[in-house]
Amino acid sequence: MPFYELLNVPQRNKFSPSSEDIIGVIDTLYDYVEFVKGDRIATLPEDRWGTEVAVIGAGVAGLVAAYELLKMGAKPVLFEASDRIGGRAYSKHFTESDGKESPVLAELGAMRFPPSGKLFFYYLSQVFNLSTQGGSFPDPGKVPTKLYYENEEIDWPEGCAHPNNKEFERIGNEWNSFVNKLVEPLKQAWGELATVKQKGDAQEYQQKRKKLRQIWQGYIYRYQNISFYKAVRQGIPSWDRRRCQQIWRTWHGFRRIWAVISD
Repeated sequence: MPFYELLNVPQRNKFSPSSEDIIGVIDTLYDYVEFVKGDRIATLPEDRWGTEVAVIGAGVAGLVAAYELLKMGAKPVLFEASDRIGGRAYSKHFTESDGKESPVLAELGAMRFPPSGKLFFYYLSQVFNLSTQGGSFPDPGKVPTKLYYENEEIDWPEGCAHPNNKEFERIGNEWNSFVNKLVEPLKQAWGELATVKQKGDAQEYQQKRKKLRQIWQGYIYRYQNISFYKAVRQGIPSWDRRRCQQIWRTWHGFRRIWAVISD
């Protein structure tokens, strides 16, 4: 389908999730789907219809920006350095020895998108009429997993909290301790909000919602002016610069598919 036709796919309004349906997930409590699912998010004066607007990059953000600009009356002009659209959303199939495409694929960009990304899935399925492939993408350790780190093969048995490696076990425990201190208050607040919502008490619901906002806003104030690196160093004082560099390389390996998920 030509890209211009893709942008003109009629918008559908069947999908209107609420961020409050997600329990235990960090969220800003703003339902962006409700904001974008109408006719258009803005309009141009009639005498400016057809105005060319440059959009740099044909990744997900660029495609969505072009689509919304088109609905507003502008004429988006996409500039993409590569020979494909999609950006970091890139599933590439391997090639068999006979040159045919293999059903096995590798994710060369983002491996997966969390269910809390309602806005992404709205555009994916309801606007661009695309579907995901391969079903769910399990967390490492939820299925038999192998890590390749510094030329060493490390097994991560199914159901285990960490790989078969003392160093990774220690790193995992320290990281989980840091993250849980942030996540647990949110999970508790989400649970309270869900309980009150089921009871139908509007006043108490607003109180619980305010509490959840305050927790999340507190994290924003705490971390808004520091880097992720500094936040981790503050949260896990035992991680010196060398330790952080070691861990970053490992995580970079996950993003580059050094982690192999087996069936």
